[in-house]
Amino acid sequence: MRSGKILRGVLIGALLLLVVLGRGAVVFFTDWWWYREIQNTVYFFKSIELKLLMFAAIFVLMAAPSIVTLMIAKRLAPLRIRVLDGNLLEFPEHFVRPYLFPLLYGIIVFVSLLTASQAFTNWTVILPLFSHPLFNIADPIFHRDISFYLFYLPILETLYQLLLVSFFLAIIIAAVAYGIQKVLNLGPEGIRMAPVVSIHLSILLAIFAFVKAFGYRLGMFGLLLGQQGSVYGIGYADDHARLPLLTILAAVSAFVGLLLLINIKLHDWKPVIGGGLLWLLLSFTLFFYPRIIQQFQVIPSELDKERPYLVNNIEFTRKAYAIDTMKETKIEPSGALSKEEFETHSPTLENIRLWDRDPLIKSLAQLQEIRPYYNFMSVDVDRYWMGEGHLRQVMISPRELDYGRLQNPTWANEHLIFTHGYGFVAAAVNQVTSEGLPDFFVKNIPPAGAPELHVENPELYFGEGSNDYSIVNSRQEEFNYPSGDINKYTHYHGSGGVQINSTWKRLLYAYRFSTKIFFSSDIDQNSRILYYRGIAERLNKAFPLLIYDQDPYLVVDKGRLYWICDAYTVNDHYPYAHPVTFHLDRYNYIRNSVKVIVDAYNGTTTYYSADPSDPMLQLYQANFPGLFHSLSEMPPGLRQHIRVPEDFFMAQAAVYALYHMTNPDVFYNREDLWQFPHPTGDEEIRPYYVIMQVPGDTNPEFLLMLPFTPGKKDNLAAWVAARCDEDHYGERLVFEFPKESLVYGPSQIQARINQDPKFSQLRTLWGQEGSRINLGHLQVIPVGNSILYVEPLYLKAEKRELPELKLVLLAYGDKIVMEETLEKGLAALFTSTEKTTASSRKTGTVPVKPMLDQSTQEELQQALARYHDAMDAERRGDWTGYGQQIEALGEILQSLSKKNSPPK
Repeated sequence: MRSGKILRGVLIGALLLLVVLGRGAVVFFTDWWWYREIQNTVYFFKSIELKLLMFAAIFVLMAAPSIVTLMIAKRLAPLRIRVLDGNLLEFPEHFVRPYLFPLLYGIIVFVSLLTASQAFTNWTVILPLFSHPLFNIADPIFHRDISFYLFYLPILETLYQLLLVSFFLAIIIAAVAYGIQKVLNLGPEGIRMAPVVSIHLSILLAIFAFVKAFGYRLGMFGLLLGQQGSVYGIGYADDHARLPLLTILAAVSAFVGLLLLINIKLHDWKPVIGGGLLWLLLSFTLFFYPRIIQQFQVIPSELDKERPYLVNNIEFTRKAYAIDTMKETKIEPSGALSKEEFETHSPTLENIRLWDRDPLIKSLAQLQEIRPYYNFMSVDVDRYWMGEGHLRQVMISPRELDYGRLQNPTWANEHLIFTHGYGFVAAAVNQVTSEGLPDFFVKNIPPAGAPELHVENPELYFGEGSNDYSIVNSRQEEFNYPSGDINKYTHYHGSGGVQINSTWKRLLYAYRFSTKIFFSSDIDQNSRILYYRGIAERLNKAFPLLIYDQDPYLVVDKGRLYWICDAYTVNDHYPYAHPVTFHLDRYNYIRNSVKVIVDAYNGTTTYYSADPSDPMLQLYQANFPGLFHSLSEMPPGLRQHIRVPEDFFMAQAAVYALYHMTNPDVFYNREDLWQFPHPTGDEEIRPYYVIMQVPGDTNPEFLLMLPFTPGKKDNLAAWVAARCDEDHYGERLVFEFPKESLVYGPSQIQARINQDPKFSQLRTLWGQEGSRINLGHLQVIPVGNSILYVEPLYLKAEKRELPELKLVLLAYGDKIVMEETLEKGLAALFTSTEKTTASSRKTGTVPVKPMLDQSTQEELQQALARYHDAMDAERRGDWTGYGQQIEALGEILQSLSKKNSPPK
């Protein structure tokens, strides 16, 4: 009985403590347990330490000048308060002090706390104070290492802004305190003040002037980060107008500060006012004079004036995005491939991707979701060694649990029973069944198929869509997968999550997530709670100093499932570099320096350094020791699946489209500007993965590639590729075609396909049958020094979300062919002397209806038009018109019947 009372007392006390501490304390403890579970307490405690340090520093920096000012004002000035105009009444000091000065102190503390609470969230700015990584590259103007701009200039800018606001607040506080006490007065005769006020204000204004001088000096460095005219960074007007004026303004501000210090003795404000007027004049000059120089000196002869600055802009932009290491090669387009060359490039041709992500996801939703609570959220392209040592492109999609589709979404179902997704589907990129549907390497539940993709634990406890918590190892069995009319259940056997092995933990998790956690009888000492289960949410919580790729991808290695996610270091202070929009923000320095592995079963999260030379990564490694591992420590099976991410490559390509021009004259005139192709109008081609042989190499490898066309033209200018295999990982290759020769670009090929009579006939026929044609992404496939274009064609019924791959359109040189299979299309293009035979693949071919002659096609179009006119007349109630259209339709149909009837 007594123990029960003690337990109730403890629980009541714990509840009261939770109420007092609030949700912040609960989140702190539960997050601490989570960081401990993923073995990343180094970030948890270091971030808290630096946040507290930053908060305290900002608060002191903001509050100290004003508080000291107020303390001095209380001592120096007699205490008087004007009650009515024209009357001056004196009050005893003890009567006024409890109201006036506490109010001012309260304002100071409030403003300081508000500033500190907003500014301390930028605590990462002080990380460089604890380590000193260098770029070993000096800027061309001030000759400082680039690390100064990326690491130390943001600290100095933050310090300057805080000092400026802090001393401005102190000056306001001093003026208010002295003004209320009537020792500082602004009247018709001007400003009048007591000598002690003059001394105090002179000191405050002198410090403020020195802070402004410091700010002008920082502004000089800041010119390297802006844009003036055609140059990013310092240009002619900056160098010849802004820089000298900023130097003069810094000197004048410092001189005014010295005058103010001298004024402590002289009490003569006229020289100070003169210096202030000079500062004001120069400030106006800083605003107008560089614009005058730009307008009347630079623009009339811009190239001549800006040439040396354009050289800096080009050089540093190329360094900022690591495009200065691209290996550039000019290639001559070859004629028709010989049979021997065709066979040499068979690995490339065998891995041409025919399935796009969108139609494949729609097909998977119809064919492989199996139960309504499963969902295929994404499809990723990867490569595996399949069969007898063949490198194959594979499209993998995880089968994740969609809690929004549960038929009975009770708390127990959502958090104790339905805890995970199950398995994945893998499809060949270039194969279809006889019905035009995906040909799977792995499918169904449990996953079955290719032995190279076999998994021992297909459960997905961590994934792209797992954004809610689950409690595993409870007394309640977890749903594993459906099996006919019954369901299979399981218990979690992994190490993920936090063990709920104490009343204290149950209480805190109940407070944070749901009270049912505390009262549920299904949860015991062995239960574990999994939270931050979504890959994006998990990584942004584990180490938010990096930017994470939007497309983590699933990998199979040694019977286990892993997620690989690319992470980026970014900065916006790289001098002379052209900024780009990347993940919704503007940066001018980007590196794909980190690969993160997340175990889909245990949630183990491991960070690997993919670019040890990146100073940004070195900064994080120095401040968070033990978090990052060498890429050589990654398991070999997983290293085979790392790749260059599309987002990063796209950012590099966008910059390279302009900055491949290194001659400043050519760059200025945009003589060789490239652009991304737009084969279908508004939508531009994005990078895509291929398996192919690089020109000059015979071994197939996994590449990410993208074609370019010249600015405002449609022919092909070049193609760039990023090598993804471990031996050459990260190398960028550029293959440029001669400007004097024509190589058809994607837009031109797409236009020729659309104008092809056979394609027009098929589009009309299939459209009449209640189906809709969807063209896939047009792929540019380099084959040696030649270019092959491949575009899949999908057919989808209007009321059925199941696209079928019906045709493959190929273009090579002047030839365009349409065939049911890739093999037949390649045969039609490259082996003109051989007849196209049935495909030798294990999967069937897709029948294509015979083409119609031109006159029959025209009559069909007329018949369709008559039919639509008849329907319109019926809706209007025009029965006379309806009869006329039906009669005309009958005549056309009779004509078609005679033309197509078999001979007697």
